[in-house]
Amino acid sequence: TAVVHDLAARIAAMPPSSVAAVKRVVDRSLASFDDGLVAETDAFGALTAGGLHIVRMERFLEAGGQTREGETDHWDALVEAMFDQPEP
Repeated sequence: TAVVHDLAARIAAMPPSSVAAVKRVVDRSLASFDDGLVAETDAFGALTAGGLHIVRMERFLEAGGQTREGETDHWDALVEAMFDQPEP
């Protein structure tokens, strides 16, 4: 269906290292909640250590992230702001 295709396209647009980290964290959390929390903390540290998240977070904030209005009325725009933008 179109919904599944759209979701798959969004996941494909995400950084592969982030997708892999989410999969690892989910797998660990299914075995043990405590292990899942540790895995989440470890993955967050590893993914942010290189600084590649900064540009996406800046776009998120510029689009209204961390504001009541942005996060209640413009969630789709906030999510889109974090994806890499295609070159014109």
